[in-house]
Amino acid sequence: MSYLDDSLLEESEYFRSDLLRPLEKYPQESVLHEELLRRMDATASAYNILVIKTATYIPYTTVFIQMRCGYWNPGSELKLRSSMRSAIIHAQQEI
Repeated sequence: MSYLDDSLLEESEYFRSDLLRPLEKYPQESVLHEELLRRMDATASAYNILVIKTATYIPYTTVFIQMRCGYWNPGSELKLRSSMRSAIIHAQQEI
């Protein structure tokens, strides 16, 4: 969206504000479509993917929202995984 302006796409600013403004507080990145498809393919191997199609069309634009747990932060996730790894290693050493 950052590359489109009203000279290329009528009402691009309207789309940008309608689509992106509600998401401003979340990290965003622009990637090429092929990279987005690669990420979706990798994600689909472990999770279900929900595809929502709308009547809105913006050339060369796809929005991919990756949701994370709102009750769990990355630091807590790392601590938990480290603890689990240590417990598994400890259990294996006892065998």
